[in-house]
Amino acid sequence: MLLERDQRVEIDHHELHKDREDHGVHKPAMTKSSVGPNDLIGLTFQGEKKVLMKRSVLCQVEGSKLAAMFSGHYEDSLELDKDGNVYFNYPPAVMMPLMDWLTVLQDLAPDAELPTINIPEGYGTVCDGAVKFFGLESVMDQQKSS
Repeated sequence: MLLERDQRVEIDHHELHKDREDHGVHKPAMTKSSVGPNDLIGLTFQGEKKVLMKRSVLCQVEGSKLAAMFSGHYEDSLELDKDGNVYFNYPPAVMMPLMDWLTVLQDLAPDAELPTINIPEGYGTVCDGAVKFFGLESVMDQQKSS
């Protein structure tokens, strides 16, 4: 009986030690996942225009690459400019209207008509490429079918 109790204590000690190791392994991930929807993210577009955007605006289209990029899991792998802003190689003429569109989209009532993106003439192809790159086609398709 004493041997059984000693074995249980040894097993409990081993499990506690393993739990502590597991916690240590996952601690960086927990810290990283402490990102919030109101965090401000610095963005730069071809080094010409810098803006701050709320994380919630960038992450609102679930399943999009844009949402994944700023979910807190991949930020260490994003390309940054010298000031620490996330760098995108798309022109401000495309990205600023896209950021404005995302901002309006976030505040849109559920039954409201989807806004349009006001892209300057001559940038339509680049905008289509950005929409595809960021995985926003599903929302754009809803806009076209409205």
